[in-house]
Amino acid sequence: MKKQQLRRSLNYSALGLLVAYLAGIVIVLLIFSIKRFDEDFEFIFTFNFLLWGGVSLLISVFLLMVTKLIVTRG
Repeated sequence: MKKQQLRRSLNYSALGLLVAYLAGIVIVLLIFSIKRFDEDFEFIFTFNFLLWGGVSLLISVFLLMVTKLIVTRG
């Protein structure tokens, strides 16, 4: 029972990270559409957010799933 509850909480954590990343993308796009900045700044900031946010999301979800596998198999 504990393993099932831990698996569920790790899955919800990964889903929460994904939702936070997608919400961040929407917020960045809304801010840049409301408040006009320099186009180069907008592009670089959005590109960096998408790139490094996506990389950190993939690594975080990977570590959560590896942790889930280790706990459930052990």
